[in-house]
Amino acid sequence: MLKAEISPTRFNGRRHVYDAFIFDVRKPIRTIDVYNYLQKRNIKDVIVEPKYDGLYVQVAKDGSEVRVWSDLGNDLTANISSKIVEEVKQLPCKTLVAEGELELFISGKHEARGLITGLIHRRKRNLPPRVHEVVTLFDCLYLNGIDISAKNTQERLDSLKNLKLPQLLNPVRVSLNMVPYWRVKNPTALQAVAKKICKLRHFEGIIIKPTNQTARNLRFIKFKKYIEFALSVLKRIPTRT
Repeated sequence: MLKAEISPTRFNGRRHVYDAFIFDVRKPIRTIDVYNYLQKRNIKDVIVEPKYDGLYVQVAKDGSEVRVWSDLGNDLTANISSKIVEEVKQLPCKTLVAEGELELFISGKHEARGLITGLIHRRKRNLPPRVHEVVTLFDCLYLNGIDISAKNTQERLDSLKNLKLPQLLNPVRVSLNMVPYWRVKNPTALQAVAKKICKLRHFEGIIIKPTNQTARNLRFIKFKKYIEFALSVLKRIPTRT
């Protein structure tokens, strides 16, 4: 059995407080507004990462044992691709807790979060032809018996780099990936990275994380390339379909 301290860590998605800067895809990206927001809070050094359109997972490893948890603490290990589980087993570390995003590709095309969420709860491991799953790790909380959640963002990413994973923007041929990231300290660099990432269809936008924050007090900005709608169902009307 996995040790209790890594099974599963309970300060995941709910710890994050974020501000969403929404822009119209037909207009220029106004990243200068985001940077001004950061500077007013004396945040000038940030890490920029892609915002994934997938399913949050927490990956835990203890020797040859592996568990993959959902954000609700459900064990998804038996439901995901066995290739992912085997890749985690082969990582050059004894123990690990890392956060990541599970994505789905069909015939090389990225599919939306809703599809992978539905599939992951309906099948057991074996993937149909041309269907590919990948986990991209974006944070490291526990490594080789040491709690590193108190280290800053850059230090935690450095810990992930020690696992020697590929850092691909389009991981259609690997089962385990590490998030590509950029460290920026001025508005021009931030805008350049934002444009680079947002041009890629399968990303929802970017995540901006202060470099010096720990995992336990992390506040980040989600900069999205679409508009969100909050809807309420007033009345259900049956249809012929």
